[in-house]
Formats: sequence, structure tokens, C-alpha cells
Amino acid sequence: MNRSEQLSTPQERVLDATEMSVERYGVDKITMETVASLAKVSRGFVYKHFRSRDGVILAMLVRRAERFNVRARAFLEAQPNLEESLVQGIVLGARMAYRDPYFGMLVGSATTDPVHQIEGAVEEAVRIATALWRPILEAGRDRGELRPGIDLDELVQWIMYLELLLLAARRTFGADDTTQERQLRTFFVPAIVAADRVVDLVAPAVGPAGNRDGKARRLAARGGNRG
Repeated sequence: MNRSEQLSTPQERVLDATEMSVERYGVDKITMETVASLAKVSRGFVYKHFRSRDGVILAMLVRRAERFNVRARAFLEAQPNLEESLVQGIVLGARMAYRDPYFGMLVGSATTDPVHQIEGAVEEAVRIATALWRPILEAGRDRGELRPGIDLDELVQWIMYLELLLLAARRTFGADDTTQERQLRTFFVPAIVAADRVVDLVAPAVGPAGNRDGKARRLAARGGNRG
């Protein structure tokens, strides 16, 4: 059971009220008094369970992110191999951060914008990303799809960096899913996925010449000869 599922009904009302306050007034204008009033609890109750304004905002963001993780885990596990899990999952994270202001607040501005930084957001973002990605990476490693010697915790952090980079590209350059999938396959996947585990999308040809042509096509599908 994750943290949000352990909350009591009054605490859930506080998080609902926090989300409502963000929608009405924006994150910069949220007050503990407003949240308490909307949740129909005392201000002391909010302070007791969430300690501070940042605490209640962060708890609301974490709840949304953990709910997203449930859906995202099923999506990643449905992919045919580690390469697709990585590419599709990272693009999904960037797309959600771009479209969902709450999700973006946790993985984007809350961790990179010092003006709007929320205390504890970095640690929570790492925890949530690790809970999502580590089982996927472990499964890929067990299948022999991950290059040897890669530290999984560092890889999770690198995935987070990529999501922030892709989020910035969407906001600044208007990058879309197709562009970012291509970039990940070109610049990221070759460093992570074991070269001999890339799926052969070309049926083997017959004869020496056919073998050469087939090899060339396979290398092209894999992004070229990586040595």
C-alpha cells in the first residue's frame, strides 16, 4: 500500500482541497486557511498532518504521481522489450509533465525552478521514479537486455534527467512524441540496451549477397554499426 492509500478520509479531503485551491488561485496563492476551509477541517489539523504549506502541496502532488504510477507500470510492462519500455515510458513521462500542470510541478518546475521549488520535491520525485522504473529495469537485466555494468539507481536518475530535458524541449521548441522517440532511439538506447538484444525486424535473406543486404538493413534499423 502506498502513502496516499494510507491516508484517512479527512486527510484525503485536505488533498482534494489543495488541488482545488491550485486550480482556483494558483500554487503561489495557496494558504493553509483556504485549504482548511475547503476541506472542512481546522487549520491545526492541516498543520498537524502536513506541517507546512509546502508539505500539503507536496502530498497532493505525490498522490497524483502515485496514481499515475499504477497506470504507467501496466503500460511499461505491456511493452515487448526493454527498448520499447524505455522509449515509450520516457516519452510518456515528458508528455504527462507537459500536459498535466500538477505532474509537471513535481518532475519539472518543483525540481528545477528555485523560485517555485517545493521542499522535499526532489526526494519524492526520485522515490516515485525509482518505484516505477526499477522493477522494469531489473526485469530487462534479468532477460539480458541491459548492457552489463549499469547501475540501476543511476539509470533511474538519468531517466529523470531525460524527462526534464524532453519537457523543456516541448515547452521551448514544440518537440512532439515522434521526434523525441527518434532521439531516444538514436542517442539513448544504444548506450543502455545490449546490442545483441535489439530485435531483428528483417527476415534473414538467403545467400551471401542476401546476408550482406540483410545485415545492412538490420544495422540501419538499429541506428547503424555501433562497433
